[in-house]
This record gives sequence, C-alpha cells and structure tokens, in this order.
Amino acid sequence: MDVCETKDHVLVVHHDQSLKRTCGVDKHVRDYDYKDLPRFKDEITLDFATDMKIQSNNEKMPTL
Repeated sequence: MDVCETKDHVLVVHHDQSLKRTCGVDKHVRDYDYKDLPRFKDEITLDFATDMKIQSNNEKMPTL
C-alpha cells in the first residue's frame, strides 16, 4: 500500500506523490491539508497499463 502525508499530517492512500495523474493538479499531496485535497478525476489512467482506465466517481482520497 502506498501512503502519503498531507500538510496537516493526515495519512492518505495514494500511489503517486504528485496529484497530476489522479486529480489533474500539478501539486503534491504534502502541499494540501486533507480537507483541501482535490477529488480524484472521474476517469484515471492506470500507471502500469496506460491503455486502461478506471472510474473513480470523483471520490475523496481515503485515509488510514
């Protein structure tokens, strides 16, 4: 499991340090307080299979 820490020290489950691929924002998880994290894009390209996408339903990043 990949874990990143937000600016306010909340641990979230997120594979990438950058939010570019999953949220469309060219910043890092550490740049945001949890309440301000952008939601996932509706459709996310998988990093290991760029021809495959998953639907996220604009969900909030899960915490531990």
